[in-house]
Amino acid sequence: MSIDSSKKGYLLVLALTMALLPCFNALRTNAATRGQEGAKAQEKTMTITGCLAPGATADVYIITDSTGTKTELTSNTVTLKSHLNHKVTVTGNMAAPGSDTSAPSRVEVTDLKMISTSC
Repeated sequence: MSIDSSKKGYLLVLALTMALLPCFNALRTNAATRGQEGAKAQEKTMTITGCLAPGATADVYIITDSTGTKTELTSNTVTLKSHLNHKVTVTGNMAAPGSDTSAPSRVEVTDLKMISTSC
């Protein structure tokens, strides 16, 4: 029984497709995972406008927004101390929640814009 050349070509393409299919699936899965990780990172970034006050320790500050919600702020890159009692807009990344669920959320500030020198 012999196979003509057109059938051989078809079988070769079919065999290559079947052999490479797991590779394409792995690439698609990795791309989807990277997309989900990027979305999670974006979800953790937030912007808050409010009045900046001192916190419980020297390196922690509190911002109170217009609804009265208090958020703890820290930063290694932005000087928060010089904006005490100012109305500011801060952007930063949410810190992982601690075990104390009654504590205010905490944001690591990456950017600050002063709105007003008074609250």
